[in-house]
Amino acid sequence: MFQGRMDLDRAGIFGHSYGGATTAEALAQDKRFKAGVSLEGGFWGEVAHTGSQQPFMYMMSGGTAQSLDPSVTKKDKVFYEEFAPDLKSVMTKSASDTYYLTVDHFIHQSFTEIALLSPSLFAKDIDPVQNIDITRSYVRAFFDQYLNNEPQSLLDGPSADFPQVKFDQEYTRKRM
Repeated sequence: MFQGRMDLDRAGIFGHSYGGATTAEALAQDKRFKAGVSLEGGFWGEVAHTGSQQPFMYMMSGGTAQSLDPSVTKKDKVFYEEFAPDLKSVMTKSASDTYYLTVDHFIHQSFTEIALLSPSLFAKDIDPVQNIDITRSYVRAFFDQYLNNEPQSLLDGPSADFPQVKFDQEYTRKRM
């Protein structure tokens, strides 16, 4: 059914939450994946110690990112103590390009389409269509750049179209 229709030499992987953790670990375990995006997933297994050999983008909600600050006493529900050292390990040990983006006004569920279903609960401080467009645009730009070899200006830094998105200067690195 799919024979001749899929280009397995340009396979990427992405996921949200546990799917994001699976994405990061899949990159460490399976070199057939050429690039990966984690939407606020954790880091477990090999990747937490070795980083990724493939291009990797990590997107985190602004609320969870604030939990990384040791002076913040009220931590986000999805934050865990090992997160900061695991993130540092993955992003600094990775051999390829890495992007670490935080999105202001996002919560953990914002990386899904739920903002369109219930804006009052899941898109309180942002237009629900803009919410979806942020995730869609950055994931697409990343895969277009790394799987289709099409340079994407959206990955070069802050965008006037998406002022909520911040590029972390320490962990966003072009190595290739």
